[in-house]
Amino acid sequence: MDADEKLPLSEEILKNIELEEMPFFSILLKCQRLARISNDIDALEWFTQEIIGFESGDGGLTEKGASTASRSNRQTIHTDPKTQEKSRKFFTQTLSSIEKELESHEIRAKLNGPNVHAIERNTSQAKIRDLSSLYQKIKGSVYSYVMNFNYNLKYGNITESIFDHKRTFVDLKLKEICPDAISKFVSVYNNLRSDNEEDWANSVHSCRRILKDLADSIYPPSEIDVVTSGKKIKVGNENYVNRLMLFIESKEGGNSFESIVGSHLKYIGERIDSIYEAANKGTHSSVQKSEAERYIIYTYIIISDILQLV
Repeated sequence: MDADEKLPLSEEILKNIELEEMPFFSILLKCQRLARISNDIDALEWFTQEIIGFESGDGGLTEKGASTASRSNRQTIHTDPKTQEKSRKFFTQTLSSIEKELESHEIRAKLNGPNVHAIERNTSQAKIRDLSSLYQKIKGSVYSYVMNFNYNLKYGNITESIFDHKRTFVDLKLKEICPDAISKFVSVYNNLRSDNEEDWANSVHSCRRILKDLADSIYPPSEIDVVTSGKKIKVGNENYVNRLMLFIESKEGGNSFESIVGSHLKYIGERIDSIYEAANKGTHSSVQKSEAERYIIYTYIIISDILQLV
């Protein structure tokens, strides 16, 4: 039930804020529930302190209190005119206190008559500006959190879905034209599960072999150079990037397609080759897991683009 409740609850909170349908204190209680059912401990602490007050000690706000107050944009940076040293000042009034003080000053600012001093009205008007600004900052911070939460629920899985779609297309197409590449992708996944940096590098090497297998299938190697635009291009066994680029050029995919895919292919091919060559020379080429994952994703996307031309 909690999972099903998150999206409609976030939609409801956004509507409450946008249309000012209820006191902001009540909206915060809803935000508190949203954070709780989402197991967002930091946000839960933030909303709780907004409701009951910020954690403080003898020296003022604690580190946790300062962190949550900062999240609500409740701070200003003060610069000492003499020393130029900067210090933070936090406004820690509870929302209910801010609302009551605003109401009081709004009443005073509207008073007229011989017993109402202009200075008092001006003071109240200045207070209204300051408190309203703080109030809007707090509301804006809360609104941004709920908006991002709502956006991630709606669209957070789109990228993953797009990649899954491309991967399915690539796997089915590779089975037709170079089935050995599928087993290499299995090796890629196995290496990625490892905690060993050498295995991550091996997954990148597998990407190179997959791209080479694809090139061998759709543009076989030759010892005879290809002349295009007045330039000689090598298309030997190891020149798999050149062969893939020539295959793309041979298809009517459009200049824009050729330029984008070709530039991506050249970049990834060069980086993968540098890692491969370093390994062959017995030198160390550091590959982080995130980097290996990125090359694998790029490889899938490039292969998907090329296979659309097959």
